[in-house]
Amino acid sequence: MRSRADRPAIDRAAVVGESVSRSLSPAIFARLGTIEQRPIEYGAIDVQAATFVERIRGLQSDRFVGVNVTIPHKAAAAALAGERSHDVEALDAANVLHFQNGTIVAHNTDVGGFTASLRDANVSFQTRDMAVVYGAGGAAAAVILACARSGARRIAIVNRTVARAERLAASVQGAIGNTKLVPAADDAFEDVAVYVNATPIGDPFRHPRSASAAAIDLTYRPRITPFMEAAKAHGLRATNGLSMLVDQAIATYEIWFGPIAHRDAVLREITTDLEAIA
Repeated sequence: MRSRADRPAIDRAAVVGESVSRSLSPAIFARLGTIEQRPIEYGAIDVQAATFVERIRGLQSDRFVGVNVTIPHKAAAAALAGERSHDVEALDAANVLHFQNGTIVAHNTDVGGFTASLRDANVSFQTRDMAVVYGAGGAAAAVILACARSGARRIAIVNRTVARAERLAASVQGAIGNTKLVPAADDAFEDVAVYVNATPIGDPFRHPRSASAAAIDLTYRPRITPFMEAAKAHGLRATNGLSMLVDQAIATYEIWFGPIAHRDAVLREITTDLEAIA
């Protein structure tokens, strides 16, 4: 962390990605700045892939404390960094960059954020040992790592193109130990503790067989997403990704500025505030 003398009067940061104008991150960091009594100027910056590296270098030169990185730049952010956290190494993707003493340090809060979502949804893999993850992209990879660390012994990667699911399984297997990965085109599995939507599809369900399991959508708009409505029709307990988004913002704040006292209370307060506008 930089000393006060080395920082501008108001810390500056931003979320960078494509089509980020509707991001809730500026609102979250405004609330964090108020709660922690630390002014933050936090914006949303649209950046195309061709200019990503140049733009990040420019923000670093402009003495930004760091940036959040979203689709489609997470792999490029990981490649740009001079230092990478353990989760960035495991996933080859970064969603937080910290400009620290002339070095770009990459972090990934997706895994920790989804681990918190599992806890909030009361997901336990003690009696039901399986997770079903819809999707085969970077978000699915973080979900798989979080589920494995949380005790899942089997994880199905459900994708219409099974070859994509197989490629994802091969890329993350080394990071998850003995957890068994099952690439599949269908979700007809027994003993599922949680179904996770890591796709833009509102209803990816095929033949879910584990009624009363949890169902978590990584998206948070609208507040009741199409995936949640479909999950409830299958008898599942459904939640959206809003609390995960807030948890990740708090984790980012702590990377840049240090620990937040009463973290859980701050998480609940901001999540409640945002439910009215999400």
